[in-house]
Amino acid sequence: MSALVTGAGTRMVNGFKQDLCLQAETVLANFFPQKILELDALLKSAELNLSDPGSVRTELDIPVPDPERERQREEKKAAAAEAEKGKEEKEKKEKEDDEEKGPPCGPVPCNEKIVALLGRVKPEIALVREKTNVVTLWLQVQVPKIEDGNNFGVHVQEKVLEAATAGRTRVETLHSQLAKYFQERGDAVAKAAKDQHVGDYRELVHHIDEKQHREIRLTLVEIRNLYALLYDIIYKNMDKIKKPRGSGKAHIY
Repeated sequence: MSALVTGAGTRMVNGFKQDLCLQAETVLANFFPQKILELDALLKSAELNLSDPGSVRTELDIPVPDPERERQREEKKAAAAEAEKGKEEKEKKEKEDDEEKGPPCGPVPCNEKIVALLGRVKPEIALVREKTNVVTLWLQVQVPKIEDGNNFGVHVQEKVLEAATAGRTRVETLHSQLAKYFQERGDAVAKAAKDQHVGDYRELVHHIDEKQHREIRLTLVEIRNLYALLYDIIYKNMDKIKKPRGSGKAHIY
């Protein structure tokens, strides 16, 4: 069993490490520069640089109640309730009135402008998480076994790894914030539909849309910056990353 672990098992792990190193170096040499340019061009596009933030708003198909009509309806309802004898009859009448009233408005669609932008940013989030995971694992397997002395190169590796981990965590946090958009907007739309006379709820929906547009742009900026930061810090310290103790051999702890 021990021979299998140190023999065939070691060869399989070493083969995996070689594939990982090739993949990570390809990501660093080709993928990162390409994505930096692509995202920079996207961030300069008109859809992400609005001169009027309000242009991202969409029309809410929620009718504004007519005060006079509402007053007449309430007066009619109050008169009918007063004429009813007994609590049970009154409750029955109110239930029938609510059923006749029906829903306050028709379906309220999503903000298609925001949905379209989310359709572009979500794949970028998935890509950066996948590629930074490859680079992070590659950095980890470059760390030599623990020994006394001559650990400056190891400290450099740890600093680079910290930067990669912190950047990936930041992107994941932004992704979680983007996911809350539909819940927040849905709650605001529901309130606007229920209390149609309250204009603040309508403005809240528009505010959430504008905020989401800013969050989408910020997320793309963070992704581009993460690619640029990792590319820069890794290539500046490539010698120490690959040979932390000045040895031509790579080790694994």
